[in-house]
Amino acid sequence: ARAGMASLDAAAAEFAAKALGTFWTLFFAASVVADLDLLPGVSARLRAFAARGKQADAEPSSPSAPAGLRAEARWWVPHAWFAHFYVVGIACNAFVLAHALAEPFSAEHACATLASCLFQAHVLRRFLETAFVARHRAGARMHIVGYLVGVVYYVAAPMTLATPQTTRAVCATFRVALANAVAGDSPFARSRKALEAPPLASFAIRSKETRPFELARALVSLAKQLVSPVSVARVSRVAVGTFVFLFGSVKQARCHLILAKLRETPSRTSRLIAPTRKQNGDDKASLSTHRLEPLNAPRGDRERTSNYAVPRGDWFESVSSPHYTAECLLYAGLALVAGARLFSRIAPMLAAIVANLALAARRTHAWYLETFPEYPKNRWAMVPGLV
Repeated sequence: ARAGMASLDAAAAEFAAKALGTFWTLFFAASVVADLDLLPGVSARLRAFAARGKQADAEPSSPSAPAGLRAEARWWVPHAWFAHFYVVGIACNAFVLAHALAEPFSAEHACATLASCLFQAHVLRRFLETAFVARHRAGARMHIVGYLVGVVYYVAAPMTLATPQTTRAVCATFRVALANAVAGDSPFARSRKALEAPPLASFAIRSKETRPFELARALVSLAKQLVSPVSVARVSRVAVGTFVFLFGSVKQARCHLILAKLRETPSRTSRLIAPTRKQNGDDKASLSTHRLEPLNAPRGDRERTSNYAVPRGDWFESVSSPHYTAECLLYAGLALVAGARLFSRIAPMLAAIVANLALAARRTHAWYLETFPEYPKNRWAMVPGLV
């Protein structure tokens, strides 16, 4: 019976791996089609699904406005719901990481588990940034399809970083949970209790008194496998990958802080109004900010305004979306840490992430150029000389 269950878990893990690969491939293809406008009608719809923030605020006549923006207002959700992604990522990655720490450690498994630990730090940081640093304009929106894809993304990413043995353990837990839910408290369920013990991480099922020691033991075992037996190539790869991840994380946090300092949150949904010479009281319009006026607001209410401004400093002097550049770096660092044996699982995810961020960066860059006529022409969208 145990052999049969093990085979079932292995088959489920293999199916999960194929499903993840399919998801990332479709995500990559959709991003490329939308970015390069390969199928005009479909591409416009995909860009609408991906639109959020500035792009979702654009007027229908604007070249950067997604198709059907006003006609489908009911399909848009608050941009602040972005925080939900990181809540899902924290929960799902912690669940997968608990199983990884309970498995016997090989060098390959230790590297993948370290990558999962770093990813946990990433989603936790992004949640804290979204909750306490980011300042979304009141009324800023994103499409519900993009929102749902984002939720799936943060379910899929932790599983993609997991080794096959961790995936099997996760599948076994779901199998047991499903079997218990179906069987309930029947004699059949009680008779299989010993055989079907959920394969959760040992530190998660111990008493509260011993749980910290089990976690510490797992972390010590993880550290030992990373350096023993000593492999200069492996240690160097993990060290470089960790550095790239940390560097990308620090840069992304700094860029988000710069953006947050630029934003003021108005109380109503707004549209962009370019400043005029008369409004500025001189012969030259200010091109550093654009005013936001509440849509359909009485004239008296239009004094309450906010601004979008051209970000300055750090990597913003070279690219329009350096926080996307930094995100590509930190995911590349995770791939380096995870190692070559998991590359076939991680490569489709990396390609999808880069393609999706390139799409968002190009749209943001186009919005800046359209909104600010004297926006620096030497800036690239995401990667100098490439995107």
